[in-house]
Amino acid sequence: MAKAVRWTPKAIATYIDVLKYLREKWTGREEQRFVDEVDATIRYIVMFPKGFRSTGHARLREAPIKPYNILLYRIDRKAIVIIGLFDMRRHPKYLKAGRADGVRCTVHAGEGVDGVVLMTTRARFSFVLGLVMAFTGCREEPYREIRERYDNGREEIVRTYPERGDTSRYTLEEFYPSGKRRVVGHAQGDTIILTSWYENGQLEAEWSVVKELEHGDIRCWYPNGKLKKTNTLFLGEESGERREWYDDGRPKYEATFEDGRQTGRTHYWSKTGRYISRTYINDTLEGPTIEIDSIGGRMVGQYRNALEEGQWTWMDSTNRILSSRIYHKGRVISEHIR
Repeated sequence: MAKAVRWTPKAIATYIDVLKYLREKWTGREEQRFVDEVDATIRYIVMFPKGFRSTGHARLREAPIKPYNILLYRIDRKAIVIIGLFDMRRHPKYLKAGRADGVRCTVHAGEGVDGVVLMTTRARFSFVLGLVMAFTGCREEPYREIRERYDNGREEIVRTYPERGDTSRYTLEEFYPSGKRRVVGHAQGDTIILTSWYENGQLEAEWSVVKELEHGDIRCWYPNGKLKKTNTLFLGEESGERREWYDDGRPKYEATFEDGRQTGRTHYWSKTGRYISRTYINDTLEGPTIEIDSIGGRMVGQYRNALEEGQWTWMDSTNRILSSRIYHKGRVISEHIR
């Protein structure tokens, strides 16, 4: 599931400040274009948190937004935290002072940041590209290509825009340190279609994302090529049948979902041969259940509002009753052992 996005108060204040600057010094069209660029960049960050270069400071990464803006963010366990936004148009001295040996840029920073980020010699891509675009007069056009490399020099991430001025369409490529491809994605508007591979070249997964949420059919494989899982989501909510298998091809799990909730019969097979079938209504246990162990012994019962209810019976492989219990609202009323 995609991470949530959280803005620090200072990041929000800076964002509003930049909008005011664009409205006063440029045009309303430029302001709206900037808003669209920020939205598109955040959508990309949510899907690929490590898709932009690390600053090397406090787990921060920087995402270029047009030639003159840098969005600073941090990847937390449950959220993407927007730390700050720096607009070099409002601080032209930094454009003139850009050097490969490092430039200190004051930003509106948030939690865990001292308010200063060092732009290191490791090719601060967005900053250098801002210089290039400024000197060539390409003030409003996005980058044709963004690249990030591993320490060994091999490419890690490549993002390519087919047309200048259009950030809604791009191709994403991610690679393993060995140079083998890891992920390929094609974005069109709010939709990204993705394919991933294991390092051995075997297909790993196929899925799509719409408006930052997984959407449509998803298929996953094991490194040995065996199918691992198939399911369907509708804008982040599981809907339809989910099926899972073990890496030897044996079935593992089957269930049906509606709006993200289990509904109907579920089936589970353990590696040791145990089988469990239960019934759900709106993600709550409701109705008959059965368990069969590896030697044929069975248990049958039923749930009501997720609690055991009525008679539960345990039998051996010949259907001989071994014991039984009567439940009411999850409590044992009586028990009989033969």
